[in-house]
Amino acid sequence: MNKIKIIKKNDEYSSEYQIGDTFEIEGTWYGGVHIIGKTGAPVSLDKDEYIYPVSYTHLTLPTT
Repeated sequence: MNKIKIIKKNDEYSSEYQIGDTFEIEGTWYGGVHIIGKTGAPVSLDKDEYIYPVSYTHLTLPTT
C-alpha cells in the first residue's frame, strides 16, 4: 500500500504518531486512513492530518 506523512495532529494526547512521522496505509475509510501506530495499536487518521509524500526518483531531467 501507499505511505503517508503526518502533517497535523488532531489528537494531541496520542503517543502513537507525531508530526513528520511516515506510516504505511493499512486501510481507508470515508474520512481518511487507518495506520498501525508506534506501539502497534490501530489508528484512524482524518484527511487533514496527512499527505502522500511525492517521490521524484522516477522522473528524468531534460538534457541540453
